[in-house]
Amino acid sequence: MATHPPRKPTASRFRRILNIVLLTVIGLAALMGGAVWWLWSSDPAYWRANAALHEATPTPQLRRTAADLESRVNYEVTHLTPRGAPATRRVVLPIDEVNVWLSQSMPRWLESLDVAWPPQVTGVMATVEGDRIVGAFRLTTDRFDRVVSVVLRPWVDEDGAGRVVLEGVRIGRLPAPASVLMERLPEHARGQVGAWLNGRPFEPVFPIDAARQARVLGIQIEPDRLIVDLEVERRTPYH
Repeated sequence: MATHPPRKPTASRFRRILNIVLLTVIGLAALMGGAVWWLWSSDPAYWRANAALHEATPTPQLRRTAADLESRVNYEVTHLTPRGAPATRRVVLPIDEVNVWLSQSMPRWLESLDVAWPPQVTGVMATVEGDRIVGAFRLTTDRFDRVVSVVLRPWVDEDGAGRVVLEGVRIGRLPAPASVLMERLPEHARGQVGAWLNGRPFEPVFPIDAARQARVLGIQIEPDRLIVDLEVERRTPYH
């Protein structure tokens, strides 16, 4: 039986194969581009949930919640203990109440400190993801109007030093490298802020009054709250 050499593909067949490949690549690129745009332009679920909670709650109730949290935290941190009693304290911060305080009381608190808050940043909130704290805000400029989130991992190490690592940034729901945020900081602030958010140790101490200060001993991050353990001590001259 006679055999025939294999038939060589014709030019038209190559063109058909090439067209199929090109159409497939274009289709995949369009899908990926659409997905990226959707993530970029969509607000995160935690942002929508926080907005819905605020919209469903009357303003007087929000103000009472913020005032109650501020009063409770202030008492837990500043109250005097009997001589000989343990100087350690535990402050519990429910995330929903923290977000109410951020919306209702933070502007007044910053004003009392003569801190000018940039008008381009609104809706500051926080949420928890595992052992990370996510801070989010809406950034509005002439060319940009998106929710920006920063993923932070804070802890107190075995030597008692505080540390914070910026683990990521999100634009809308789209993950982005931390450098995206750092590159937008003023040049004079990049080194200091970058080092602080890269795990540089710092002393986790804040003043209570002229004679006392509080030292953060540990931070526990739970699904719906933060727990901060403190120790009250005599204030050192440089604090």
